[in-house]
Amino acid sequence: MDKTIIKECPKHGLTEHVLQTNGSYKCKECRKDAVIDIRRRNKIKLVEYKGGKCERCGYDKCIDALEFHHLNPDEKDFGVSCGDTRSFEKLKAEADKCIMVCANCHREIHAEERERKILERDKKKIENEAIFKTKKKNKNIKIKNKKIILNIEEIKNDITNRIKKADIAKKYSVGLTTLKRFLRKNGITYIESKNNGKLKDLTKENFLTSFKELKSFTATSKKFNVSDKALQKWCYRNNLPWRKKDLIEYINNL
Repeated sequence: MDKTIIKECPKHGLTEHVLQTNGSYKCKECRKDAVIDIRRRNKIKLVEYKGGKCERCGYDKCIDALEFHHLNPDEKDFGVSCGDTRSFEKLKAEADKCIMVCANCHREIHAEERERKILERDKKKIENEAIFKTKKKNKNIKIKNKKIILNIEEIKNDITNRIKKADIAKKYSVGLTTLKRFLRKNGITYIESKNNGKLKDLTKENFLTSFKELKSFTATSKKFNVSDKALQKWCYRNNLPWRKKDLIEYINNL
């Protein structure tokens, strides 16, 4: 915190004085006047350096109405329109990034920039909507074409050969969801089993003989080293009853 005392100033009378780094006290009001004075002198020098008038309309009546507009906001390090206490070389370097305009033209420039951003935003919005509509249209066409190339007989043959749904979808370049929807629409039920490899060599005769002997899905599934559910799915795929009661009745009627 600055150390202050009350002293008599020749210019401002009895005022508060601040201790400076050199050990002396200086009137606060004199310090303020000095800052205002150096800013004013720097502003005058900058205005002269930039041509002394508005670069858009030529206005040159009042120096306070002349301001500096940065052409590229990303290059802006500090504002120079109100003057500054930095060295004049630093102020010149910053002013070189600007054009000098009157306050009225400065407001017009910013209004034009806002209008340009609004137009660019609206144009981008229209372009994005057009792209979205095009993508949606192309997607619908693509799905339509996929439905055309799906051949019911070929897919039935793939199912008979126990080709996985994912592989069938990949074969016809469609999504798995599209294939499932196609199967449902055509009344095709295709239940895959993770145990296809274990049951692929199982015959109806072998299964029925084993079930007749063991009399339950649990015992029969253990014999073939699969789960009850997998064995019931196998029955369903092979047009056999998959409920215990129905299967026993089916075997008794053979």
